Amino acid sequence: MPLVQNYVHCVWATWDRRDSIEASWEKDLYSEIRAECSRLKCHMRALNGISNHVHLLVDLPATLSIADVMKQVKGASSLFVNQQLEPVEQFKWQQEYAAFSVSRWDVNKIRTYIDRQKEHHAQNTTVESLELPPLDRMR
Repeated sequence: MPLVQNYVHCVWATWDRRDSIEASWEKDLYSEIRAECSRLKCHMRALNGISNHVHLLVDLPATLSIADVMKQVKGASSLFVNQQLEPVEQFKWQQEYAAFSVSRWDVNKIRTYIDRQKEHHAQNTTVESLELPPLDRMR
């Protein structure tokens, strides 16, 4: 079995970056994302976000591409929200996402950044290179 350490920091947003992730079901959404990562055999290292976007740090197995993981995680989680949590409006993710490779020496730093997402956004201490670019630069 080959040794593969493929750490990826993924960030994606709700449709039009609307504040669609409700605090009342955010933990359920994150549980579904965790479960999908587990089904894909991705080791999830961190997961957090705010009302309009999510950060995920995973260790990807050699058998999966970033695109495959994002398609599955976003698809399963939006289906879960719409079918199980019944939001006021239809929930969907924006098609685009950002994915950054992470050195094994930086995994703990990125994990801490993700764990503190709400704090960073509340205090305006986000790191631009670790966040989504503006919508006009993603299209």
